[in-house]
Amino acid sequence: MSNRERRSSQPFPEDAFYTALARLDRPLRAWSLIVTVFGDVVAPRGGSLWLGTLNEIMGAFGIGEGVVRTAMSRLAADGWVKRDRIGRNSYYRLTPKATALSEAAAVRIYRLPRREWSGTWMLAIPREEPGARLADRRAALRRAGFAPLNSGLFVAPAGHALPEGAGAMFVFDAKSAGTEQDRQIALSAWKLDEIAAAYRAFCSHFAPLAPNLGRWREDSDLIALALRLLVVHELRRIVLRDPGLPLDLLGNDWAGLEARALARRIWLACLKPSERWLDARGRGFEGPLPGPSAELLRRFKA
Repeated sequence: MSNRERRSSQPFPEDAFYTALARLDRPLRAWSLIVTVFGDVVAPRGGSLWLGTLNEIMGAFGIGEGVVRTAMSRLAADGWVKRDRIGRNSYYRLTPKATALSEAAAVRIYRLPRREWSGTWMLAIPREEPGARLADRRAALRRAGFAPLNSGLFVAPAGHALPEGAGAMFVFDAKSAGTEQDRQIALSAWKLDEIAAAYRAFCSHFAPLAPNLGRWREDSDLIALALRLLVVHELRRIVLRDPGLPLDLLGNDWAGLEARALARRIWLACLKPSERWLDARGRGFEGPLPGPSAELLRRFKA
């Protein structure tokens, strides 16, 4: 078979997108995917999105308008989004609390792993205070990438960001006896084997799409946007469980390296057509979406 015949027999990326969508091991949750939309697409373009634009994006995933309305009501009730109205049109933006959480998640999703290990851990002990649930504070630390060493002591690499809303706590730095002991701490504190397996599954799922990403059909810009969002959404589910340890502790064969490289390749291949769709179809509270911020182009770069 010639190279030309081989290329023509391979699926176009939009065909592969639908295959990848169908092969997911669980249904997409509309509210969670919407959070990804706001973090990856809306935040770099002014922060506000018309419900009609959101419905078009979600429709590419086979998610109907009724499901989207229900998800937006849930997100509003949970304090994640704020709605503005002009006549019969609804526009949404993240609340300040949700914006802070989304920005913290973006740092973990788009940055590349560090290599050097400083040799220092950050230890955090949530403090009990009247009217505050200790369980909520511990949950906030876990969401931020801290791991419990015991019921009241949480650990993360030094310099790790403390979560918003974690409340008062004792925080101090500590060193172990050496790098080998640090590796043992990492293995005992985090489920690194499970996280590595999730990264490998991500690669198996999305690697077949990569060879044909330069072969977009005309009028497939929305599918490019959907593929970009799907990749970020699936990566996000793993990254938010990943403590982001430096490679000196994980090793050069850490599965997250390949997964991030693949995500970066697909995301960059989808960037131009997806941004073209947003230029043409995206609307926010003040009209057409503004152009993307410089921050967008820094993603997956460092």
